[in-house]
Amino acid sequence: MTVPSSSLQSHYIPNDIRKLCSIPFPQPRVADEQGQLTTHNLIVLGAYDTDLHVLSLLDLQTTSSTSTQSSNTTPITLASWEHPGGEVTDVHVSSQPDGTLLVLAGSTNGSITRLQMLIPQAPGSHPRDIQLIGSDVRGQQLQPWVHPHQGRVAFVCHQPDDNIVLSGGQDGQLWMGDATGVSADAWYGVGMFGQYLHI
Repeated sequence: MTVPSSSLQSHYIPNDIRKLCSIPFPQPRVADEQGQLTTHNLIVLGAYDTDLHVLSLLDLQTTSSTSTQSSNTTPITLASWEHPGGEVTDVHVSSQPDGTLLVLAGSTNGSITRLQMLIPQAPGSHPRDIQLIGSDVRGQQLQPWVHPHQGRVAFVCHQPDDNIVLSGGQDGQLWMGDATGVSADAWYGVGMFGQYLHI
């Protein structure tokens, strides 16, 4: 399907973006008393910013006027954390069985970081109502969750039905583990030649 050029928008983000993924967020159903409709389009992105590799939560906030038929979009950084494993090599967003949103980020040093968030579900909610769950963040730094690879993480993904995380790395290893696990001790690896290893 071809997207009309009038609907395409470009926004300047003052970071060197490496990876990004959208985050589902409820949208308003009706305009406010001033006839304005504000939507929040959330994005998680891995970037290089002022000598630091970071994982950031961004809101492309769009305000539309029903009276003038005009709209304005403003990129707003909601939060930004130092990514301890170096460059963000992959980002995956998925829902866990308990309804929390799971954000996974691979890194160049072989580790995976994790964010768990409660996203409000009511139409017209505001991003300030998002709650971080667990101990994945300390101050302004993400904490490494697991370190399953020697070298760069090529991909990381989450299977909601089984609540399983799968990752692959430049070391030729595939790793699989429970998304609620707290260390690599609960993970299983499959090597380049197919043998099954219990770590």
